[in-house]
Amino acid sequence: MPVLLKVLILAIVQGACELLPVSSSAHVIVAERLMGLDPTSPGMTFLLVMLHTGTMFACIAYFWPAWRSRYFSSRPAFWAFARSLAVATACTGAVGLCLKLIIEKLVLRDAATHDVEQLFGNMTLIAAALAAVGVLIIWSGRAATTGPRRDQVLTRDALWIGAVQGLCLPFRGFSRSGATISTGLLRGLRQETLENYSFALAVVLTPAVIVLEGHRLMKAHAGGLGGWLGLSLGGMALSFAAGWLALAWLSRWLESGRWRWFGYYCLIAAIGVFFIGRSLGAPPAAAGASSAPLYRVGALEVRDPWARPTAPGAGAAAMYFAITNRGARADRLMALSTPAAAHADLHETRTVEGTMQMRELPYLDCPPGATVRAEPGGVHVMLMGLAAPLAAGAEFPVELRFRDAGSLTVRVRVGERE
Repeated sequence: MPVLLKVLILAIVQGACELLPVSSSAHVIVAERLMGLDPTSPGMTFLLVMLHTGTMFACIAYFWPAWRSRYFSSRPAFWAFARSLAVATACTGAVGLCLKLIIEKLVLRDAATHDVEQLFGNMTLIAAALAAVGVLIIWSGRAATTGPRRDQVLTRDALWIGAVQGLCLPFRGFSRSGATISTGLLRGLRQETLENYSFALAVVLTPAVIVLEGHRLMKAHAGGLGGWLGLSLGGMALSFAAGWLALAWLSRWLESGRWRWFGYYCLIAAIGVFFIGRSLGAPPAAAGASSAPLYRVGALEVRDPWARPTAPGAGAAAMYFAITNRGARADRLMALSTPAAAHADLHETRTVEGTMQMRELPYLDCPPGATVRAEPGGVHVMLMGLAAPLAAGAEFPVELRFRDAGSLTVRVRVGERE
């Protein structure tokens, strides 16, 4: 399936689900997995944020008449609203940052990469988050039918709503709007008030997340957004249109007392996501990971670099590895170097008219969304002028230099193929 078509599908899913309390992120990630995409890659994470941006603009366009009359009618009303949003946003940032540090420093301390984004492709975790927010929505929906409701969002309300929103940030599936509106309902606020407040809070938060993920993607692509920028802008426009339609549906259901039905949907979706995850197995980034070492630079992954042991006095050896490009544009391995040998050159072994021939390669292409393998009988790296024999169990460093992603140093294992 062409990448553009995949982005269009994701934009429709995102726009339709973002403004409903059913976790658009969970739906988009499931769609990504079904289409063979990696939800944890910088490009896909940035695309998801840009799709959120499209629905953010849909929020502004849809709610602006209500916001103008409710929050911009007078200076006192505006400043009370702004202070409340500032308190909630600060609380969201504090809770979200603390959670991020705890996850990266403790939960992911032994992972190949410590980015919290590595949780985004975990279908079991997404299913659990969907189930949790489903229970919260059902609970708050039942509570909303009893007792009086109030319009004013107090500082205590803002603190609670901001803290719960912070809990949503690292966990795909824990719907932000579902959690914040439910928290407000449990605090005794009116449905219409919460609808306006929750989405205003999302508008404030989204630009900061865009900057964060844009910076992550630029680092991954050596200073440029590559093909993801154009794809993301197109997806953003489509998610705007889908988001507008979803808002009209949400408003009718929230204000007619059918809020808890979204919770039932989340529980059903959690079961579906769990079984889809079991059938698909590990995310693309982790498939077959076992104990093989994994190295990343930008959108590229280099897995299990190894070389066979050599006999005493041998002057050459061969090295092998696998490179996966999880980005939207092609890259190219241009050169290698190592202190273990005088030269490290790319070669390819081919059979021509029944005769094995080996030729030097000037570079190795790394197409987007594909894995290229250097393995016996095909592409490999010749290490010429060994400084010492390669003994089984030893390791040595090799630097790989890519055209766009930059340089990456890996540790090459000496032994037989695992």
